[in-house]
Amino acid sequence: MTDDGDGRINAGRAIPYGNIARGNVAATLAALIDAPEIKREIIEITDGHTTVADAVNSLRRN
Repeated sequence: MTDDGDGRINAGRAIPYGNIARGNVAATLAALIDAPEIKREIIEITDGHTTVADAVNSLRRN
């Protein structure tokens, strides 16, 4: 885990192992707080190419 993040992640319910910056973890947790409909889920995250907001939106179930 590194310290800085660039705000881009890969997120999903089952993704390949990878590294994640602490800043990206913090940004993802903050975005999940604003998405109360995502609950009781195991979400895996790594550094990636998708913005945190877009990644969290993709986790929402209809």
